[in-house]
Amino acid sequence: MESGRGSKTCSGPCQGYGGQQISRRGFLWAGLGSLLAFVSGSFVAAYYYLFPPDVEDLSKVVDVGSPTQFPVGSVRYIPEKRFFIVHDARGFAAISGICTHLGCTVEWFKVPKRFECPCHGSFFASDGTLLGGPAPRPLDCYEILYQNDRLVVNTGRRVAKDYRCKV
Repeated sequence: MESGRGSKTCSGPCQGYGGQQISRRGFLWAGLGSLLAFVSGSFVAAYYYLFPPDVEDLSKVVDVGSPTQFPVGSVRYIPEKRFFIVHDARGFAAISGICTHLGCTVEWFKVPKRFECPCHGSFFASDGTLLGGPAPRPLDCYEILYQNDRLVVNTGRRVAKDYRCKV
């Protein structure tokens, strides 16, 4: 009977994938290379998370029609892109219909003139300001422009809640 170490120790280079021998130095270099690749990839991912590219996506630009389709005091939902066109005395606004709590679609109520989330009870003023409920922030407002006698909304560009397009 043998004493001390077991009889199945490897005293020389170990067998690697495909029967090739790998030295300790080669194993350490492979591990260091893998670690370096992982850390580099993490830095790249963190950079793009912290500094996203500022690219305007033209597919986010929506022609919503002529301004005459939206009388003063009207609020109309655009279901394809989940936002509302609000026309008040200050002009036109495009307000997101996506609740900032969990992403439910809010609804407009003429009385009491506010947006309400049917899922969890958040409610917002006609300009998107948070009035109550579990939502953490106001509704997003999008850029709306008057181009070629049409109203155009860019859902890729958020603006301040007091932003209005005057026609």
